[in-house]
Amino acid sequence: EYNYPNFIYGHLHLNPANFIYLLFTSFLIIFIYHSKKFQKLFYFILPLISVYLSQFITFGKNFDFLKFSTIKSILANYLLWSVLLLISIFPFKKKRDSLFLYLSFFFIFNLINRYKVKYLNVSFSLGDLKQANNLKNFFPFMLDGNIIKEVITIIVLFLFLIILIKKYYIKNNPPLKIRLLFFILSALIITTPIYFPDQYKNFINNSPLKLDLLNPINNCKNNGILFCFYDDLKNLRFPIPSGYNQSKISQIYSNIKTENLTSEKPKSDKLDNKINIIVILSESLWDVTKIPQIKYSQDPIKNIRPDIKSTLFSPVYGGSTANVEFEILTGFSNFYLKDRYPYNQLIYQDMPSLFSLFKDEGYLTTAIHPFKKSMYRRPAVYQHFGLDKFIAMEDMSSYEFAGSYISDKSFTQEIINQFESTNQPQFIFALSMQNHMPYEANSFPNQEVTYESPLKEKDQSTLQTYVSGINLSDQSYQFLKNYLKKSEKPTIILFYGDHLPFLNNDFSVYKNLGFVPNNQFDWSQNDYQNMYTTPIAVWSNYQTNLDIAPSLSPNFLSLEILKLANIDPKYQFSFLQSLSQTDKILNKYLNTKFSPEQLKNYELIQYDLISGKQYGIN
Repeated sequence: EYNYPNFIYGHLHLNPANFIYLLFTSFLIIFIYHSKKFQKLFYFILPLISVYLSQFITFGKNFDFLKFSTIKSILANYLLWSVLLLISIFPFKKKRDSLFLYLSFFFIFNLINRYKVKYLNVSFSLGDLKQANNLKNFFPFMLDGNIIKEVITIIVLFLFLIILIKKYYIKNNPPLKIRLLFFILSALIITTPIYFPDQYKNFINNSPLKLDLLNPINNCKNNGILFCFYDDLKNLRFPIPSGYNQSKISQIYSNIKTENLTSEKPKSDKLDNKINIIVILSESLWDVTKIPQIKYSQDPIKNIRPDIKSTLFSPVYGGSTANVEFEILTGFSNFYLKDRYPYNQLIYQDMPSLFSLFKDEGYLTTAIHPFKKSMYRRPAVYQHFGLDKFIAMEDMSSYEFAGSYISDKSFTQEIINQFESTNQPQFIFALSMQNHMPYEANSFPNQEVTYESPLKEKDQSTLQTYVSGINLSDQSYQFLKNYLKKSEKPTIILFYGDHLPFLNNDFSVYKNLGFVPNNQFDWSQNDYQNMYTTPIAVWSNYQTNLDIAPSLSPNFLSLEILKLANIDPKYQFSFLQSLSQTDKILNKYLNTKFSPEQLKNYELIQYDLISGKQYGIN
């Protein structure tokens, strides 16, 4: 299925425009190297070549040459690659040394992006450097023949260029004074988004560049992978919001009006002990039957469906699970974080969370995640949240895989093991991995649920893998219920999906079946709801009232969890309780019912506990 003659055109599936451009740039490089007259132009042409080759390496067959070839995107990325070239020139006297540095960055940067986009659907950012130790977590998923040959091909190309440069480029760079001037100018451009984020945002908003806020990875495809990296620099610093001080925080808390929860607490004869709460974030769980033009052999989530009580409005699509997790555990919102990853970038001090509130009530708190422990800095973050126990892949004594990840069957058994490990009341927060992207063909060989649709082969196999995966999750959910039915411990399960599945690039499955319009800039509020809502199922092994709000954001779901456990909210959750009387949905893609004052107060409360002086704790 893979051979070198087929690598450029067959494996990458480059369209004719892409293929012609690649040939043109190859001949251009050779011509410049062999023409002394034009060698002086090399430093001007190299950034232009870099603009396109970086897109090829990162996106491969998904790179659309014609869509990317606009003056605005070319100029933006040409400027940024030129800046990096000028920075590479500054430290060295010899041109070849500068090119070694530049090309080293070029290949490393684009290889990281290629595989991060492939496996996580997000691009490389400077904040990822704090998570460099997580690279080893993905090696097992990357060690297949095709990827190894891709890497070997790129390394050979890199070495060829180094030999070529060493042979031809023995001349000196410009004098130090000129190099220093260029370095200062380049440094100013690089640091502008970091130190002048508001001015930078205004400039970009008024520029011809069209940013895709709905699907950030499209920014990288349409505006350039380097621009995507550069644009994220504005999120490195978390500026103090205006009006933040101790007096203001005290005033906000003193004005809170909360309802007494005692009247809402569930009643049961079995409640001699505290209620065990098991919250399960099921990776990419969604009601796939909502997509039109598909006829299924049976309901893929027939066991979950009767227990669905509510709808979750997720802040993300296709990935970034930790951002959903952040909202539920803290009661805070990604609405204010401007596409930051709070676990990676913001959580560096102790703060109240669902874990600490349950712990205060005498619960043992446990998080279970069947993947590498270090992802998203979870050990450090959970410690700041007051968690008692974290069980990750490294801590599981036995498990089996379903596709590329630990199966939901093994994941569910780990929940049961922890449930039976103590008679102390427990709050178990569990996150599955089985249905994480990519949805490679035949990942789940036993396909109990099949379907008929007008999809093409690639989309058909992607959807079939996803459907088979959630059907296995549905079976595991029923297995957990059957087990808990036999238990004398009063227990509630809250089971929900974190976001919709990433069903191929540019929402292709959703668009091709008419679930949403092709032009996402024309999406209505209803279309946004379709692409950002997942089901919430609630079940208990004893008779009780399980009614929760019919629709809510993950941050407001935290209040429902506290209510089910008969725990009164405090700290930021008490403020959130007061907000919930206005609405229970806060999502950047949807119109909000909250007043500007409510939104501002929420922002101040959130900043205070995450990055501020934590006046609210007192």
